[in-house]
Amino acid sequence: MKSSFCENRITRRDFLGLATTAAAGALLPASLHAMTNNGPLILKNGQFEIELNPGKGLECALTHLPSGIKLARGPYFYSGATPIFNNVINKSGAITLVGTIGTEIEISHSFNAQPGEQWIEEEIVVRNIGLHPVNTHWRFGFTGFPPRPFAAPAIPVFRGRTC
Repeated sequence: MKSSFCENRITRRDFLGLATTAAAGALLPASLHAMTNNGPLILKNGQFEIELNPGKGLECALTHLPSGIKLARGPYFYSGATPIFNNVINKSGAITLVGTIGTEIEISHSFNAQPGEQWIEEEIVVRNIGLHPVNTHWRFGFTGFPPRPFAAPAIPVFRGRTC
């Protein structure tokens, strides 16, 4: 979009792109639109419970249910910058938070806790929606780990194709 502070110009291509995005947003189900104000989002199975409070950043608590030990509690760590989550997709046993970091980065953070499983799966997708390359050597993770002798296990990470 080419515009200055004093002018309000937009190209036809940019206008059509914005119009298409707005029209698609109007057709999405309600579960994809606004963030919930009804308290935390909770996922659990027989072993773990995760409580999510998204907004500017993500406050979360991860509890091992059989022992009652809080494995993590506090703000989730995003080294690139703090995302602003404005959409929630809440399906049976899975929650996906969708937000942005500035105007260049879209982040999709998913948690999956199926009743028959012994773990919680987590997936983070970072997408450049801007026009310029972005350094994505970021780190992510839970904070507020319990004192020793407890330790968090390493979690395998798949780094997808970079554009």
